Amino acid sequence: MRFLRLTLITLVFTGLYNLAHGQEFIKDNQGRVMMIQKYTDVQGTPFLSDNWTKAIVRLKANGNFSNMQVKYDLVEDQLLFRDAKSDQPMEFIDQVLEFKLVADDGSSTVYKKGFKASDGNTSNNFYQVLYDGGTQLLKRKVKKVIEDRPYNSAVTVKTFNEVETYYIAKANEPLKIKKDKKQILTALADHAAELEKYIQENKLNVKDDEDLIKLIAYYNTL
Repeated sequence: MRFLRLTLITLVFTGLYNLAHGQEFIKDNQGRVMMIQKYTDVQGTPFLSDNWTKAIVRLKANGNFSNMQVKYDLVEDQLLFRDAKSDQPMEFIDQVLEFKLVADDGSSTVYKKGFKASDGNTSNNFYQVLYDGGTQLLKRKVKKVIEDRPYNSAVTVKTFNEVETYYIAKANEPLKIKKDKKQILTALADHAAELEKYIQENKLNVKDDEDLIKLIAYYNTL
């Protein structure tokens, strides 16, 4: 698999993710020096899931690959894959455009990049696509390291903090929204009256992802 960079990512996949904000130099299989970001003494995980997850991955130059085992790093916004020979997490050398995570029960979640720059995000950032249509519903998850000092303690505790942000995208341009009926109807103002009626008749709670997906799906029929 020449399109894949056989770069060893020295990560410890445990509940306590023992990496420190610093840098470590390693070499790939071609002897090129690589530099990776590290974190230490941080409670939690930088990943969407600590478990390897089955995925279908679409690469820019090499098309689709099925049945890959991956982990999604929410700190670096980077997808890593499991090398079959070494059982180590590896970097893709080819650009990942899209990936679909497939759960054991058959359900799946899709992540894409390539959206217009918006809200501090660039076209290289991944969004989870909750609804894909003419108008899309997107969710962006990120994790950051935060520091907190408990009351009467001299010790600072570092943890990975996850933040979710929702967007409605038209013409590939994400617009940040809160899960608030007034704000959503403002963002979809061309059919606000119909959407208000649909919410009432179907007793939708727009703070719930499934109900919000139903609302955007209905909007795409108008």
